[in-house]
Amino acid sequence: MRVTPIVLALLASAPALAQQARPAPRPEPTILWGTNPELPVAKSVGKPADLRHYRLAKGKFKITMGPAVAMRGMTSQEVSFPSPVQEQWPTIHGTYYRPKGASETNRVPAAVIVHHLGGGFEAEEMLAQFLSSNGIATYTISLPNYGKRRIKGSKQGFLQQATRDPILAFGGFQQAVKDVIRAGDFLRSLPEIDPDRVGVAGVSLGAFVSSVAKGVDPRFRQTVLILGGGNLPALLSNIPNLGRYLGKNEAIAGMLRPLVKPVDPCTYADRVNPAEVLMLNATEDEIVPRNSTDALWNQLGRPEIKWYECGHYGIALHLLEVMNLTLDHLKKRTPL
Repeated sequence: MRVTPIVLALLASAPALAQQARPAPRPEPTILWGTNPELPVAKSVGKPADLRHYRLAKGKFKITMGPAVAMRGMTSQEVSFPSPVQEQWPTIHGTYYRPKGASETNRVPAAVIVHHLGGGFEAEEMLAQFLSSNGIATYTISLPNYGKRRIKGSKQGFLQQATRDPILAFGGFQQAVKDVIRAGDFLRSLPEIDPDRVGVAGVSLGAFVSSVAKGVDPRFRQTVLILGGGNLPALLSNIPNLGRYLGKNEAIAGMLRPLVKPVDPCTYADRVNPAEVLMLNATEDEIVPRNSTDALWNQLGRPEIKWYECGHYGIALHLLEVMNLTLDHLKKRTPL
């Protein structure tokens, strides 16, 4: 082979080209440790029989944080840690949004963002990013059997089994509440978070889960319940297919009543400071009827509430205002 200057140049550069062609090493995840207290904590008011469903053993849990991705006004990181319930859906997954400028010397408030029943969760991610870009750190949690936690071949969500296996369905709800409580402890473990200003905001199903988590664990501070309610026995009977099914199966209905009480937001509402709660609801809600919302509102001590003249899904038309009201409420300080 004739060796030309071009060939020599290519041969000389080959090691450098090979080095450039190697994929960059993947950043190692950051490992932290979170601490959860023995729950129930703080208030000793009532419901010991129901609170036992949410008692967590005192201990530490491992937090795995992926590499930080720069975004406008914030960074995002994929974060996972073990669920307090290990039998099924053992790992909690979600995204942490850290506001620009948050640090150990500039601690910021934070909130767990809890999603609705089905479909994509673009609205919750949008809310989380909006809050983070305005100074509130957020963690968008995937509830049991959602997202990366979904069991292959199963329908998305833990409530899909309600008519076939109510014990599994309501066990999933209790696990969802414990997972939200643990997500709060993840946020409190971060040096840039003010541990006394960690709140929770939930949408639809997420509002039900969030209100139980708030009632069980009063360390959650400012709380926003979007399209939430209570009085689950009445709510379940209003669902056409499920209501007809329960009406024809008194044995199943009788089994459901004691299962429903521990997951009914009304059960724990008297443990909540109403000044820390904002409710945002729809006047024509076809999923969470007015009597369900009124039941929770009254049990909570009639906190601030705003009604939108629309149905359950129509609240999407008011998303900008909902986000701004959520931001304002989560920024509030209430006495400890």
